[in-house]
Amino acid sequence: MKQIQNVRTYDDKKLEAKDEKMLYEAFLAGPSSISNQARELIVIGDSILRNKLANDLLSPYMVKESIPQKWIEDVPFLSVIVIEKRRAMSRIGSKGILIAQKEAESAIQNMRLLATCLQINSAIIREFEPETIRETLSLPWYVEPVAMLACGYALGESPMQLKSLSMENMIHKDRWS
Repeated sequence: MKQIQNVRTYDDKKLEAKDEKMLYEAFLAGPSSISNQARELIVIGDSILRNKLANDLLSPYMVKESIPQKWIEDVPFLSVIVIEKRRAMSRIGSKGILIAQKEAESAIQNMRLLATCLQINSAIIREFEPETIRETLSLPWYVEPVAMLACGYALGESPMQLKSLSMENMIHKDRWS
């Protein structure tokens, strides 16, 4: 789990079909607590769409910059994770969308864990305006983009592990401390 990091440099080699299928299975194995399975995956291979998506992305600080994030144009595997809002809301109303978003994040983590086991690097991308992505992909109003996931085989050495807060700062027992 500690090996999972956002990596934006990949070998040119396409994902092997068996690895790609396993990533799909990992996504599908994500939770669905109210059995509505509202998360879906759109795999983007078209170079024109990738170019448009690169131009749609925001900076890490969520602002539009003049320099697009061109790295996603050449990544071996690019997907957009979406929520089908009608399905999400079918049983419990608008709360279903929040649950579906959390379940989508769990499904993404499944994919990233498996990718790491397969020596595939990944990057999660959330720096975009959903409406812009919806427009670029011609999605209907009820399909909400929540994240993108890029994957590919490692190029060179693995990146250095980022330092995280200590366990003492993150884990609380019985009360906030």
